Order: sequence, then C-alpha cells, then structure tokens
Amino acid sequence: MTLAELLEIDKTRIPTACGFAMQYLERRWQGLGSPTGVEPLRQMLDDSIRFCTENRVWYPKVALRRLKQLQRGEWRPGIGSGCPM
Repeated sequence: MTLAELLEIDKTRIPTACGFAMQYLERRWQGLGSPTGVEPLRQMLDDSIRFCTENRVWYPKVALRRLKQLQRGEWRPGIGSGCPM
C-alpha cells in the first residue's frame, strides 16, 4: 500500500509541480513505519505540510484536505469519506 492509496488520492490528478512533495510525503510516511492510525497519520501530514510550507515546496491540496478531515473526524483511513479524490 502507498500513502496515496491510504489517503484515497487519485495520483493522476496531482499537479506535476507537486511531484517532489508527493515523493517527500511517501518517503516520510514509509520512514515512520507506514502508520495507518488517525493520530500518527495526522501528525505526519501536519509535520510534512509544515516542512513543505517552510521550504516553499508546492504540496497537493488534497494532502491538506485530508489533514483537516482527520482533525475534524470527517475521514479516517480505511473508512473514507464516500467520495474518491
């Protein structure tokens, strides 16, 4: 399983300018042991998006959307929101 699959992201819709950020997110997720729990995944996304922002790296909007959905309890890995991204 990849991070994109876990987050239910359609990789064909990711802008090419976000390619580096997607690779970074994937490697960071794998480096942390590929967490699937809500809190570890939320923390990984939060830290990664912060890193991208601080380093002026374009990241896909769907990563921020998933982070916000996790924070609000609107989406969880494996359950989804009912609409694929």
